[in-house]
Amino acid sequence: MSYINSQFGFNENCNLNINDVPNLTNKYSHEVLGLTNYSRGNGSLTVNISLNSSTDQTQESIAATILHELIHGYIASQNIFQTSEEAISNITYVNWMASSLMSLYPNLSITDANALSLAGLENTSYYNSLDKSLTDSYKLISTNYEAGNLGTKCK
Repeated sequence: MSYINSQFGFNENCNLNINDVPNLTNKYSHEVLGLTNYSRGNGSLTVNISLNSSTDQTQESIAATILHELIHGYIASQNIFQTSEEAISNITYVNWMASSLMSLYPNLSITDANALSLAGLENTSYYNSLDKSLTDSYKLISTNYEAGNLGTKCK
């Protein structure tokens, strides 16, 4: 979080906007929980989150989506030229995100934090390098947080 904060929280050259966008879709018209748009020219990061995608989505799932999108913005702000999904899907960023989630939710296990951190990275080389039984387990966990079967219900 300190990396994101240094770029967007304490840097007067960067602006961070988080918007709730119902029924958010990506460029392929697939429904997604979050999308990021970073403009290097004006230092503006816009994170769109679809909080209404599921009435049962938990706080942990929403926080993971926001963190995931903020990391996209951080990567773009650092001029890391990789596809954004490939750049975010490495051990450094997954560990940053899992640690951030556990600091926000102290009762969250490392397994659940890792599962939430890997959500949305299913088509990346990093994710595909992991053992299939592990990724199957992580997918089930993150799906349960999105469906409200695990975690803290939103009010």
